[in-house]
Amino acid sequence: MLSSTSTLDYTINSLKRHIQEQFPNLTLHFLFSDSNNPRSIEEGFKKLQGHPEIDNIMSFWSSHQPRHFELCALFSNKKKGLFSHFSKFNYLALIHIDLNKLEYESNLAFPATPNRYEQVITYSLAWQAINLLRQLSDGTKQHKHKKTELFQPSSESIDVLKCNILGECFTIMFLEQYGEKGIIQQMMKKRCELCLVPNTQYHPENYPLPIAIDALRLIFEDLGNARPERETLISHTLIMLDEIESTIDEISLKQWVEFCLNAQEMAWDERSRNEILSAATYSTDDAHTRTTGYILAEALNTDTTPLNNPQFYNPFAESERYERLHNKLCQQNFETLLETTKPDELTSVLSEQIKISNAELFKNNILDWNAAGLVGAINELMRESATPNEKLIEVFMASHSRVSWYALEQLGRFIMLHRREGVEITSELIISDFSPERVDADLIYECLKI
Repeated sequence: MLSSTSTLDYTINSLKRHIQEQFPNLTLHFLFSDSNNPRSIEEGFKKLQGHPEIDNIMSFWSSHQPRHFELCALFSNKKKGLFSHFSKFNYLALIHIDLNKLEYESNLAFPATPNRYEQVITYSLAWQAINLLRQLSDGTKQHKHKKTELFQPSSESIDVLKCNILGECFTIMFLEQYGEKGIIQQMMKKRCELCLVPNTQYHPENYPLPIAIDALRLIFEDLGNARPERETLISHTLIMLDEIESTIDEISLKQWVEFCLNAQEMAWDERSRNEILSAATYSTDDAHTRTTGYILAEALNTDTTPLNNPQFYNPFAESERYERLHNKLCQQNFETLLETTKPDELTSVLSEQIKISNAELFKNNILDWNAAGLVGAINELMRESATPNEKLIEVFMASHSRVSWYALEQLGRFIMLHRREGVEITSELIISDFSPERVDADLIYECLKI
């Protein structure tokens, strides 16, 4: 359960004091959305009444669709001093937090101490405001020297990922120094764990903290206890963060996303932590994937071993290997059906097998989905009920091959992404929303209608 409002208020007020000490011209304003309180956003804006930027803020918000946790914008107001050439900018950071999402993720991460996750989210968003302010100071973003201006962080997916990882690095290093001992290790471990289990409404690929684990440990061990007496805690943490940032590149972030999606496919296929990490570390030649697998295995104290002839889909492995296994299993299963079914019952048995195969598909089991071949065999039996088994096998494999393994991999990813959003997988959903490439889509849809 999410900690009380007073506890969240305490966390935010403490955060604001830290920020004001270092950045007196920066004000953080949090807007909270809450499905249990439709007026929560309106109440947040009431606290801004009288602010010189209120009209600009309201105009901006009217067309903005915020993410669950987001630094929405930084609003500047040019305040003149006693003499006209002495002027400074004051800034208001507008930050949005979805309280329902915060409660949900808090229960996933730290169910016993949800206020810790509140700290992680609020401090990370505060760092994003600091980062945007620093970009204005160093010229990365330019003032147009108007009386009022609005600045937004980049919404490019790779930039959002980078902000997420750096924000969390800043937060856990700051809190560890401030007295929250063990939060670095706890947060690292939790982000690793959540990558390997199926949770609805949680996207581990958005939290790439684990790929910074080695750099963070080295830098924090070297500098974490070496803060000069006159240097503030925020300044010292920002210095360490700049060192970590230099180790993070676009390729690593993209590889993290793909690693997570592959791991999630296996998790939603009910594979264990050991199976997922063993697949990642022993089934691929990709150095980034292996390294990430070892990082997670070490953080979670999990031994990995080569998988011994696995009969489940491993998206980390070479695709062609599983295509061959898929074809082999489908043919073997069909031949077994022919051997064990009476000729006069074969059509009805094959029809029932299609339903069973589709049900397994809906649970993310794409390996040995044999419905496409079964449809071809049924059509052949409808044409000629006495078709020899050898001919049926030939027809089965020809129809089976009309749905490429690449298309099935796409379909598996599609199913996982929708299951993860809490969407029930149905034939109607796939027919309506799945658009396969390089494949006879009509055959897939025909299989799903049976």
